[in-house]
Amino acid sequence: MATTTFGDRREFWSSKAIDAFEGTPYRFNDFMSRPRFESILASLEITDRSPPSYKDRFWEVRQIIDEWNQNMKFKFSPSWISCLDESMSKWVGKFTCPGFCCVPRKPWPLGNEYHTISCGRSGILYAMEMVEGKDTPKEGPAKEFLSLGKTVGLLLHLTRPIWGSSKVVVLDSGFCVLQGIAQLRKKGVFAAALIKKRKYWPKYIDGDGIKAHFKDKEVGTVDAMKGSLDGVNVQVHCFKEPEYVMMLMSSYGTLERVGEDKKRVWTNEGGRAPIEKTIKYPELVYNHFQYRDAVDAHNGSRMFPISVEETWKTNRWACRVFAFLLSVTEVNCRLVQTKLYEQPPISQQDFRKKLAKEMIHNRYISQGEEKSQRKSARLNLPEHRLISLPKNRTFKKTTIVYCKTDYIQLVCSGCSQKRVRTYCPCSPGRIICNSCFADHIRLQEI
Repeated sequence: MATTTFGDRREFWSSKAIDAFEGTPYRFNDFMSRPRFESILASLEITDRSPPSYKDRFWEVRQIIDEWNQNMKFKFSPSWISCLDESMSKWVGKFTCPGFCCVPRKPWPLGNEYHTISCGRSGILYAMEMVEGKDTPKEGPAKEFLSLGKTVGLLLHLTRPIWGSSKVVVLDSGFCVLQGIAQLRKKGVFAAALIKKRKYWPKYIDGDGIKAHFKDKEVGTVDAMKGSLDGVNVQVHCFKEPEYVMMLMSSYGTLERVGEDKKRVWTNEGGRAPIEKTIKYPELVYNHFQYRDAVDAHNGSRMFPISVEETWKTNRWACRVFAFLLSVTEVNCRLVQTKLYEQPPISQQDFRKKLAKEMIHNRYISQGEEKSQRKSARLNLPEHRLISLPKNRTFKKTTIVYCKTDYIQLVCSGCSQKRVRTYCPCSPGRIICNSCFADHIRLQEI
């Protein structure tokens, strides 16, 4: 379903022949019946915890998000540099979506916003935290580092897998808090954040003074101002561009120029003749431009051209969170294959088709079928299935005999409540309802 877009999901189980101008390009009848698929969706649960005594709109998804983060922390070790940014999961129903956000600058502006962190070299996303906003329950357990502020606490939560590793995190201007840089340094993590003026300049940053200092400087000039906060050395690195001054607050880095030469072309104040100059980025600026798009690239692979979240048409918000985790994991799997194992590059759509094929025809199901077949053969038991009595037929002990009633219904021998007309071939004469069928199989094969 996630390899094509189509209106009605039931068309995937159509009995009509596949046509180039009508219906879906695939049929799933060979894999699973439509009633069973819809029953699975209707009964799907993603937590085994009971709802809390207080009102918590996120209780269904907390466990799966925590388990996903713990699994990534155990299985994956990122490279020396990471990128922290936002990701969006689409959901248009404001009143059915806990933590609903509207972020106009995003390709998917409506839905849930996640703060995520990705490895800069491989692009693998390895930690996430949902933005709960005003829907955060007041009765729930208090989050760590709450006294340091929301942004600082968020930075510490997401970077926990790399504490004490002396690795680097590239931060967007939305996380530009000098106290956050200092707290990360105390945890053994270096960081650099882009400085931008929103309504005001960030605390402790004299942006106007820095711009005045670089007013008459040449394009490509670099400089740094040293300082300290809570006993941690921090710097503000600056780089003169033709139209602005780029500023980064950081706990690491030098003014040494690295990377390839970059060309800049601009016009003077009179706008007459263009000016051209070749420059080279300093270390901090080079790292920012090189690794700032790690999360955005992951989001692009997940959302375009076709997204699992959109094609999985669901009315349950909890299922949308599960679809988000599933699609993030799918992109991670492709990146592991192409980046870490250096296999030939493959598009996300082609990878998705191969992954779907392996999940349908996988060795775990095959092993389970072989084990079940061997056990049935050893016990010499017939195949278990529910079948209905023929028309005008009933049981007399274990024999099917004629009766006047067209479709007679008998009391279930398991629960003694429902009246049905189904039985299993292994036990002729014993009427069984659908609810008692699983217990029947278990008892027969013990």
